[in-house]
Amino acid sequence: MKVMRVDALTADHITGRNVRTSHSTCAKKAATSPALVKRSRQVAECLGLMTTVDRGRYLTQEERQQVLKETGFGYTKKASTRSLTMTREWAVQTATDHLPRSGSTMNKSSLRGTNQKRSRVSAASRINEEKPTKNTPRPLPRDLSTQKLAAGLERQLFWLTGFGHIGRLCDVLTNSGLNPATWTPSSLSNALNAFTAQRGWTTPHKISNPLAYLSFLLTAASLDNAWETFNPQSKAREAMKSTQAAKEALEARNAPEHKINLRAGIAKLREVLKTSKVV
Repeated sequence: MKVMRVDALTADHITGRNVRTSHSTCAKKAATSPALVKRSRQVAECLGLMTTVDRGRYLTQEERQQVLKETGFGYTKKASTRSLTMTREWAVQTATDHLPRSGSTMNKSSLRGTNQKRSRVSAASRINEEKPTKNTPRPLPRDLSTQKLAAGLERQLFWLTGFGHIGRLCDVLTNSGLNPATWTPSSLSNALNAFTAQRGWTTPHKISNPLAYLSFLLTAASLDNAWETFNPQSKAREAMKSTQAAKEALEARNAPEHKINLRAGIAKLREVLKTSKVV
């Protein structure tokens, strides 16, 4: 591609003709080797993208003197003259879309001006489309915790690849209603794997739309209230509540008021027992 790009810049921009650079000159511009340039041009000719009009040769003595007189350089060889071409299918499509009908009169200058004007208009329209206006609201940045969760989840799930920008994954997580503060990438990945295993689902090795599949899993798990079951932080919170309740009960048992009440109850119980014995 580098070689073809250099040849395209060297050629006539209207016709694609007059490519007269040597292999070494093209190799310097493309930052590659002359052997690779030669091979690339051979491949281009086989593909129908280039044709050799005049083969390179050694210059005669008269030609060398004339070149030395005109340029000041003692060249001994003449580079081949090539032309960039198109395949038959591209040529037919281009002729159908851009060239005038048979019998119509249209000179080259007008055709050239029309094509240049069309290219300028299309370039300006692309710039106007890509350039945001002052009234266009800028999208709000994603939450940092959501970005961290998305980046870690991408590394955890093997099938979550090829979806484009990481912001799309952040949008899926945000729309699912997950709280990124209560989830880590590993815990969410384990929860999704546990949920699919509980359902008996098998994750395919290749998924054409990984974001849609992730959105489906998150929605299904949310409808089944599976997050409280698979979220380890939820389990940890329940365990902490149980531990706190047991700790409070133990503290209440060891409180001085509890001991006084316990002693008073024991004393009453002894009096009741003594009374029953006397009777």
